[in-house]
Amino acid sequence: MRLALPRYEHRATIGIGGMVFSIASEAPIEGLEPTGSWHRFVSSDRPDVRIRCRTVEFQRMSLPDRGRQYADGECISIYRFNRKVFLVFGPVRSTGTPYMIAVSTDEVREVAVYINRAYGREFAHNVAARLLQYPLMPILTVYALAARDGLMVHGCGIEARGKGYVFAGKCGEGKSTMARLWENRGVILNDERVVIRHNHGRFMVYGTPWNGEYGSASPAGAPLEAVFFLSHGEEDHADPTTQVEAAALLFARSFPPLWDEQGLQSCLEFISDLVAEVRTYRLKFAPTKEVVELIRRLG
Repeated sequence: MRLALPRYEHRATIGIGGMVFSIASEAPIEGLEPTGSWHRFVSSDRPDVRIRCRTVEFQRMSLPDRGRQYADGECISIYRFNRKVFLVFGPVRSTGTPYMIAVSTDEVREVAVYINRAYGREFAHNVAARLLQYPLMPILTVYALAARDGLMVHGCGIEARGKGYVFAGKCGEGKSTMARLWENRGVILNDERVVIRHNHGRFMVYGTPWNGEYGSASPAGAPLEAVFFLSHGEEDHADPTTQVEAAALLFARSFPPLWDEQGLQSCLEFISDLVAEVRTYRLKFAPTKEVVELIRRLG
């Protein structure tokens, strides 16, 4: 690749899960306008992770299998060489030409993103504009959390009366329904993905920008009071879990960096510490607001 000196004309700083990301790009970044989904996550704090995005033109390329850590068909492949991680997006094997490559240090402090202009300038511009969306930013966030005592969870997060609750569930188990039941009773942090971190000696839950059907998200955080593993039922009922059961349930509803052995081990240790300190329950619930009162009584 022949690279010219970059011109980063567009910059943004956002906060997710108590981490701050700064982004420099050649193209405007969508979602930061006052009506955009990312506007509430704009931050003025000092960044923990610096991301620089530019468009370049690269043609056919070959990456050896020996460095590959993970592959999801032709969507994404993850490689590790010389203490750097390469996230390769696109059909490397069929055409030899990915549409985007992100290169990160192990500590996830500096990330260089290259978008392939060979697909066309308009395509490259659109990819750069959507830099904050799936797949790049969620993957970088998962990777950064593993290095910073944190975990992204498939769940609904609620802050109510200064307490944080996580309602973890797979697709269809009631996360968005739970969010709607808490309307006007608490702050809905997110109904799809939340971040749990261990900060200043306690576990905290934060909202993320990647919401589900509920359609709204908050960057706020709250001390984590309890974790509930959701399922639908005819009546509301909460059963405490054992630590072993809770650890298995939480891991199955989280987003660990499966491609990274050290990061995966950090997530397992994080989950073990969390279930030893935070109360956990299996929660069957009917879609009525009485379940909110049940949660408050438990809390």
